[in-house]
Amino acid sequence: MARAARFVAGLLLAFAAVAAAQGGEVVTFARTVELAAAGSSVTAAEAQLELARLSLASALYPVSASASGGVTTSTDFTGQGTNLALDLSVNASLRVGWGATAEAAAAAQRSFEAAEAAVVTARADAVQQAVRLYSAALAATTARDVAQLQLQVASLQAEAARTRLAAGAALATDVAQAELSEKSAELDLKAAEAALAAAYTDLSLALGVNVTGVAPDLPGGQPLAAEATDDDALAARADVRAAQRDLAAAADSLAQARRAAGITVSANASVSTSSGATSVSLGASMDTRDQTPAFTSRFSTSTASAGGGAGAAWRASLGVSASVPLGPPDTRVASAEVAYEQAQARLAQALAGARVEVAALGVQVEADAARVQVAESRADLAQAAGAAAQARFELGVIGQADVLQAQVAALQAAGQVSTARLNYLLDLMALAKATGNVATEVLR
Repeated sequence: MARAARFVAGLLLAFAAVAAAQGGEVVTFARTVELAAAGSSVTAAEAQLELARLSLASALYPVSASASGGVTTSTDFTGQGTNLALDLSVNASLRVGWGATAEAAAAAQRSFEAAEAAVVTARADAVQQAVRLYSAALAATTARDVAQLQLQVASLQAEAARTRLAAGAALATDVAQAELSEKSAELDLKAAEAALAAAYTDLSLALGVNVTGVAPDLPGGQPLAAEATDDDALAARADVRAAQRDLAAAADSLAQARRAAGITVSANASVSTSSGATSVSLGASMDTRDQTPAFTSRFSTSTASAGGGAGAAWRASLGVSASVPLGPPDTRVASAEVAYEQAQARLAQALAGARVEVAALGVQVEADAARVQVAESRADLAQAAGAAAQARFELGVIGQADVLQAQVAALQAAGQVSTARLNYLLDLMALAKATGNVATEVLR
């Protein structure tokens, strides 16, 4: 097992060495956020948003129309010659602010809003994941630096044990124990370097650049103004907005089901005229189911001579029809009503869950802020202890190993400050997201 671990560690170290040789980037916190916010998942969400924008523009276009036409020729071998006929028709429907067209436009608007929310969510998730990986790389860097100092301490202690053995002030077992500690410190350093290489690899994959280092330039974080937890304040949350869109869609489905299950009345009117081989007709229709005005027009002519008089003939027609559903009761309305009630329940559940989440995250952020203060106080004390150890070393009171131990304590305390600040930033972003704000607004 130990050999396998050393082999994997060697591979990771070799990969890191190759990456460094090929040139890499030491990323700052701001650079990490910038690259994460422009990652592939965000780009894919933005592409879907563009498609949703095109669909919405199409749904809001005031007219939907299609045209068709054709030309035919026929030849009569009895002496009438060749006849050429032209037939053109146009069908159009108006997109009005009611009925099926309004419901289709509302559905397209909901899809567009969902795509907008998906972009915001993808960007927030990508930034949070990158910050976690940045935190892991920073912690791994601290662990590597600590391991280096601990190896120096172990080497000094082993050298001191050999010196004491030569002077007859120590036993051979003391030297063996010190050398064993030195070897263990070497293995710990290799493991720390391998873990650091793995952390750099994970961060490189997430950011799309070759990361060879991280700079500990952490922002302080700026909490947003306290948010209320009533329904209006939480309406900007992604899950609440999604539940509201589902409720609106269920309301439209219920309206469609009620129109489809009831009596459908259709009305149509047309006017046409013909003169010789040429005819023109115009028509309009609408029913109570779709409630969408539709228009048709047709023009046809041919080179064949038409019988009858030469004057134009006009015709007009007006019709009304009704469709009455018969048979077993239509279950579509009942199903749509159940779906609407379920959508209402999901919205209420989303709001209730949001209140609990916001309250819990608020407590967590306060605790994180307190942990940052404690870690900073400990780091100040460790820094002062390190300075005092250095002064005592210069006076010859303590040895270099004691100074290195103090430096280890100071480095570990500084690493704990970075970890506490990153946890604070992550929870601040989570709280901003939970209150319907942009998660990256707190990174100021």
